[in-house]
Amino acid sequence: MPQSLPRALLLLSSTAFALSSASRQALWAGVNLPWNQFGYDIGGSAWNSTYFSTSFESIKSYGANSVRFWLHADGRSTPTFSEDGEVTGMGGPNFGSDLMQLVELAKAHELVLQLCLWSFDMCKGEDRHADLISNVTKTDSYVKNALTPMLELLRGSKHVVIEAINEPEWCMKSFCEADECVEVSDMQRFTAKIAEAVHSLSTLRVTTGSASLKFSSSGRGEASYWNDASLRTAFPSTVGVLDFYNVHYCAPLPSPHTPHSHAPSPTL
Repeated sequence: MPQSLPRALLLLSSTAFALSSASRQALWAGVNLPWNQFGYDIGGSAWNSTYFSTSFESIKSYGANSVRFWLHADGRSTPTFSEDGEVTGMGGPNFGSDLMQLVELAKAHELVLQLCLWSFDMCKGEDRHADLISNVTKTDSYVKNALTPMLELLRGSKHVVIEAINEPEWCMKSFCEADECVEVSDMQRFTAKIAEAVHSLSTLRVTTGSASLKFSSSGRGEASYWNDASLRTAFPSTVGVLDFYNVHYCAPLPSPHTPHSHAPSPTL
């Protein structure tokens, strides 16, 4: 990781990204630190402030300005579910305090914190929660009873970005690598509803962690699943859209996963 990157805090204003450095460039260079204890770090009785403080200090020492963390992961400890699978709360009694300690540690180390709410792991295993995506009533219960109070806690945390779900495509039919698959339109609606809540209830930015460039390209890829038009087709909303694309790249990957095998194009 370059040592010359500005040690700066990315502030997310109501109009644009602005980096509080002399360059004023919205450049993120950071680390994926998804968990210490998978699915239990926040609200699952496994919060370890020493681990995250030490990790954030190390990340900052390399000149990074951002870090990505998974919140619910597969839903094994949070949020709180009723017997029929609807969400009734954010999580255990320490969820709020754990979350805000994480948020404050990131701020203290001048790191943008990208909070990834879910992962495609929610569609795997015996206790999976794929119906939170496919059942709109259950999606709404999550937005109302978990995401909404969470956004209230995060009010004023300008260094936080919300990511709806990690690599959602691996839950989607045609690309599914999970135990239960959902329709593409269901995942788009799920994403759009989260984005709508974030934009309606806060000034935070929102994205989703797409598994590959081919899922954000209608020209040379599979389709552009996460652009405004696609999300609004699944769920008509003026604000249920993403603020920026967030695409994963893991080498080596075959074409058309990699951009390096194609000539540059002015549009996707």
